[in-house]
Amino acid sequence: MFRKVAGGLIVVVILVVVWATFIRDGSDPVSKKAEDKQEPKGQITASMPTLDILGIDPQFASFKTYAESSGVAETISADGPYTLFIPSSAAFDGLDSAALKELTDDPSGRLAETLKRHVVRGLLRNADLVALDGTSLETLAGTQLPVTLTDGIVTVGGVKLAKTDIDAKDSEIHVLDSVIPAPG
Repeated sequence: MFRKVAGGLIVVVILVVVWATFIRDGSDPVSKKAEDKQEPKGQITASMPTLDILGIDPQFASFKTYAESSGVAETISADGPYTLFIPSSAAFDGLDSAALKELTDDPSGRLAETLKRHVVRGLLRNADLVALDGTSLETLAGTQLPVTLTDGIVTVGGVKLAKTDIDAKDSEIHVLDSVIPAPG
């Protein structure tokens, strides 16, 4: 009987210690999961310039960093309006490390070209892209970006739009879950 009571007390003590640890450092598994979703750090409004939106929403952090280092940020903030098909930071993280290094080692060359494949002139909302099914858009890199509609889902350059119609003062932003590959 003593062993059962002692064993039960040990379990209770362990649970209390674990609970106290979460309370003390202000974290718990539930709020950690919420933090992992990386919500925007502020309110995004349609009156905001594109670069401000890219700086507020963590899913755009990689694109913003790469756009600034390659000079593409200057282009998209100066000569709009544009439609941007922005790979999320997770999409960039999903690239092979050697391929990503190859891009970042040549910011004004390969990196700039890759980012410009994600930008077209003019404002195109999702409904506009649906109407453009079967056509191609010319990117700032000078490449053609095929637009297709399959089962109600728009793809550009073979990549599905994960989130659409984020309005900015000088652009329309769509989120991709992959980087558009180089034409082949």
